[in-house]
This record gives sequence, C-alpha cells and structure tokens, in this order.
Amino acid sequence: MVSDSAGNRYKVDFDTNQFGFREWGDLSAPSRILIVGDSFTGDPLTSDDKAYFGVIKEELGIAVFAIGGGGYGTLQESLLIGRF
Repeated sequence: MVSDSAGNRYKVDFDTNQFGFREWGDLSAPSRILIVGDSFTGDPLTSDDKAYFGVIKEELGIAVFAIGGGGYGTLQESLLIGRF
C-alpha cells in the first residue's frame, strides 16, 4: 500500500522480470511493441495495468515489452535497446 499526496492509500501491483522489464510480452506474437522510457515507465507507484504501457497492451491487444528507470535519458535508453 502507498499513499498519494492527499493521504489516500491505494494498492500497487508492480512487477519486473529478471531483466527489469515491467511488461514482457510474447516474443512470437505477430504484433509487438518495445517501450523504453524513464521514470514514467519505471514508476513503482503505478500498477502495471494502470501504467500507460498496460493501457496500450489492453486497448491494442498486442504484446508489449516495457522497461525504464528514474533518471534514464537517451544514453541509458539507447543502451537498453542495444542490449535487448
């Protein structure tokens, strides 16, 4: 449970895999999207299904792969793309 700025408490479902991805879709899916971002993607105060990449996955019905971290810039994002 976490609290917002008004003191309201809410539950967060936040998961990552062994590589740090918050969402790891089906690699064999016909439609896939890779999202590499900063703190908006890595935000531990937003549940996976409520984060923007979770909404994209649900609305478009495609495989989503999402990774990011606080303070990430173009260099860190480029390194992640090169690695994965």
